[in-house]
Amino acid sequence: MKKCILFILLLQAANVFAQSAYQVTESSPANVGGLVMGYTIKSEEEKEVRNKGNFSRFSVKFYVTNSTQEAKIILYKEGFNPLGNVSDQLAQFNCLNATGARLTSKSALIQAAPCNVMALVDDKDGSGKAVKNKRFVQIGYWIKAGQTFSTSAIVIVPLNEKPNMEVVYLANSLQPVASAGYNGGGNSGYGNNGNNGNSGYSGNQNIPPPPPPQQQVPSFTNGFVKLRNTSTNNYI
Repeated sequence: MKKCILFILLLQAANVFAQSAYQVTESSPANVGGLVMGYTIKSEEEKEVRNKGNFSRFSVKFYVTNSTQEAKIILYKEGFNPLGNVSDQLAQFNCLNATGARLTSKSALIQAAPCNVMALVDDKDGSGKAVKNKRFVQIGYWIKAGQTFSTSAIVIVPLNEKPNMEVVYLANSLQPVASAGYNGGGNSGYGNNGNNGNSGYSGNQNIPPPPPPQQQVPSFTNGFVKLRNTSTNNYI
């Protein structure tokens, strides 16, 4: 048991060290695999913080944009998974010189939206007989081609300083993904308004087209998924 706990702790530590941090400015966002991570300053003012003197106060909008022509999906893991399901986190922005004064922030988190597909699910009817029913199931989280998730925060830094910002890219170390094609058409909407403004995602987003009858959701390996409509040969 002790060896198992130690193994899990080592995996967690390796996961933390695998995360990559990038220095970013308002004019120089980071780009990792087509995910553009940056921020814009919406307003700036001088603010007195109780008896501590004056500081520079910034209203900042943080964003993650999928600049590629394909959706990027964070898929749930299959098989043995001692660390639990995957996270929906894409990036965390840290303001290194923020004071963290009351009602202000030092960091901001950007999250992906739920990804749902139509699948055949094992159920039982009223008599207890095993049957297969079609319904939407969540297979993970995603950010569509050209889509942007954003959140806003207030940061306070020493007077006359600009925010010293870094972004920690979380998706690469946390999520298994894969390539898969889906036949057929149809779409549906779903919503995820996020908590505390952490996600700029809202409802009425198209979901991947459902698989044809008797086709199971394909198995997945590591890497960002490409969802392709085989009837049009276009990627979502």
